[in-house]
Amino acid sequence: MVSTPLKSTTRYIRLSIIPGRDFDELWLRKKLQDSLTRSFGTSYALTYLDILSLQHIAGEDRKDAVIRVAESEAGIIMAAAATATGEPRLSVVDDAPFLPALITA
Repeated sequence: MVSTPLKSTTRYIRLSIIPGRDFDELWLRKKLQDSLTRSFGTSYALTYLDILSLQHIAGEDRKDAVIRVAESEAGIIMAAAATATGEPRLSVVDDAPFLPALITA
């Protein structure tokens, strides 16, 4: 019997936000939406994403976020995060099709 891996329809992306000052999930969504608009146009600004976690990293001036997006849109979300302008700075740390693999990395 041949087994085939299950195809994931979602992708999980971990972002680092420096400096990690006072902001929340709505701010992060707006920052990504603005970057999507600048990079890909208004239609991509409406890309659906779930912010699963936003937490301050103890002892460091940064926050980490984990977001869930459709597999087909992961590339544009990562590009938008990398090209986001202004402070705080967003950067892509890692991405994975399986959430536990992303968190343990």
